[in-house]
Amino acid sequence: MMRPILAFVLTAVLSIGSTQAMAQSGMRTEGDVATAQGVYEAEVPVNSQADSDRSGALARALAQVLAKMSGDRQVTSRPGVARMLREAGSYVRSYDYRQDRGTSASGAPSYRMMLVARFDAEQVEGLASALGLPVWAQPRPKPVLW
Repeated sequence: MMRPILAFVLTAVLSIGSTQAMAQSGMRTEGDVATAQGVYEAEVPVNSQADSDRSGALARALAQVLAKMSGDRQVTSRPGVARMLREAGSYVRSYDYRQDRGTSASGAPSYRMMLVARFDAEQVEGLASALGLPVWAQPRPKPVLW
């Protein structure tokens, strides 16, 4: 009699552990809000979820990631960068949409859709290397004020 109960308890403990591991691995669940948190993630506004809007937004998001990596806010003006941004979709690991709600000056609700893009770190680092972009060390050193 004790063995079936022990097997049930063991199964329950293992399933709880695997659920926690999935939650900690970065997988989103229902009700989570998509946000860009790391160096290889970015958020940009979009007008719709259409392919044409998404491709332009992915290029802007990749430009943000390259700027974060290199510390160069004008990274898009460097030679070859604009051409590579047209292929931003090939560097994407995943993307989500988020709708932000705000209030206009008149008090009416306003909505803005954001694309949250997550890029493949190895591919983006390879791109930065190919373009000759400087890459800041990770984790970045803390600023020191005198």
